Formats: sequence, structure tokens, C-alpha cells
Amino acid sequence: MIGMTQAGYPIGLALAGLLGSLILPRYGWRPLFLFAFLPILVILLVMRFLREPPVFSKAHDTPKKSVEWVRLFSERDRKQTITLTVFSILEFIGIPLTGLLTVTYLVTAKHVPVGEAALLFSLMNWVALVAQIGTGFLSNYVPAKLIIAIWCLLGGVGLGLAAFGGNVGWAYIGLIGYALFGNGLWGCYPRYISESYSTDVRATAMSFFVALGNTAFLWLPAVGGALLALGRGSMLFAGT
Repeated sequence: MIGMTQAGYPIGLALAGLLGSLILPRYGWRPLFLFAFLPILVILLVMRFLREPPVFSKAHDTPKKSVEWVRLFSERDRKQTITLTVFSILEFIGIPLTGLLTVTYLVTAKHVPVGEAALLFSLMNWVALVAQIGTGFLSNYVPAKLIIAIWCLLGGVGLGLAAFGGNVGWAYIGLIGYALFGNGLWGCYPRYISESYSTDVRATAMSFFVALGNTAFLWLPAVGGALLALGRGSMLFAGT
């Protein structure tokens, strides 16, 4: 279930890449940004019809023993929290890197036509969609910790190929490989987080680690843009 619900993220990126491959070569960037406002309609529908889950309502009415995020650093959970904090910060770098800079990297560093680069970006995220659902099912039979470790290593190999593979073909293979493994591990990573903590702090743990990881969206575009402007795009993917 975790893998299936998480799959909404690559679906959105895949559709954006597909639209980009159709619109960018002829009409440029401006019409594409108009589609970015469509999710607002979905948000309004969610706010109107989606109810709060009963577990949240029950927990909300229960007197709090302490601030929940502080409890993540209790003596029992401190080691796990520190480990997951470091992992979340480092692993998340690849998500905004491939999500924000793949097309720019292929166009500026590999001289790929923008339409073709956007189409590859779409393909990457369709692969990530299948990978996340498949990884979610796999985690029912294989320990999530083992999957995360192996998938991270294979995803890193993919980014290495994208950086140092030489020709465009190797860059394509590397980026697809990262989508399969680096992005695919999100089919079981939220499950691993939730099962690492007691029920009363699971939601807080999930929010905490996702928020930490999302800090990469604050600084990576600036660093990545600077490296691409200097012709050092390969360093960006290799460092990640």
C-alpha cells in the first residue's frame, strides 16, 4: 500500500515530462507553466471531500505526554533517529537533482534536444512509478532495510553512469537506472520509517524525515545551476 500511495509523485513528474516533450520544442516554457496550476483544483477537491482519518481524530483528542518530535530523540529511539536523519538528508539529494535538473543537464551538458530530454524525463518517472509499486510488494517478503541499502548502491551507480558514461546512451541508461532504484526505494522507505517507531509518533517521524530531506530543494537548484553554468554538470551528478 505504501508503494502504491507514494506512486502519485512520479506520475505527476511523468505527465509533466510528457507535456514538456510535446510543448517545449514548439511553444517554449510559458505554456507549460500554465499546467502547473492544475493541481490547485485537486487540492480544493481534497479539502472539500476528504475527511480526517479516525486515528488522527482519536490521537488529537488524547492528552499529549510531551512534544512528539522531541520523543523521536528519546533514549530508546535516539540512535535510529540520528541514523535516519543523516540518511534522509543524503538520499533526498538525488530526488530534486533528477526531478529539477535532468532536462537542463541533458540539454546543456549532453546537448540533447529539449523535447527528447523531456521525453526521457517522462520515461524515467514511469519507470519510477513501476519501481515504487514493485518495491512496495517486494518489501512484504524481503526486509526493507536490505532493500534500501542495495537500491541506494545501485541508484548511485546509475548517477555515476549519467556523470561519467561518456556518450548520451550511457547517460540515459544511468538516469533510468536511478529512477528504477534510487527513486524506487521510496516504495518501502516510508514503510521502514513507520515501522521503526511506535504508533503514537509514526506520523511525526514521517513528517520529520520528509521535511529534512526536502531541504535539498532549497539549496540544490542554486548549487546545481551554478555548476551547470560553469560546465561542471558531471560533478553535480557524480557528487550526488
